[in-house]
Amino acid sequence: MDLWISFLVAFCIFVMKMETLNLLKKLQKKFGVKGRPSGPFGKIVQKLLALSFHEIGFTDIVERAVQGVDIDVTGALNQNLH
Repeated sequence: MDLWISFLVAFCIFVMKMETLNLLKKLQKKFGVKGRPSGPFGKIVQKLLALSFHEIGFTDIVERAVQGVDIDVTGALNQNLH
């Protein structure tokens, strides 16, 4: 039974990752500027990344839409990651 549950969890994670990839591709198709990482798609992904850091437990997240360091986050051990 445990093997079946492990397989089911792994399959769900795979499906979620494929769904996420497909959604990102749709965003890129709509907002991306081919050959320019600084286009609207890049800014959207940067904000999604900051939200992802929040979802996995990072604190003190600073997201910047200017040149320089894009995102600063502090981890559970108060480590500054940038």
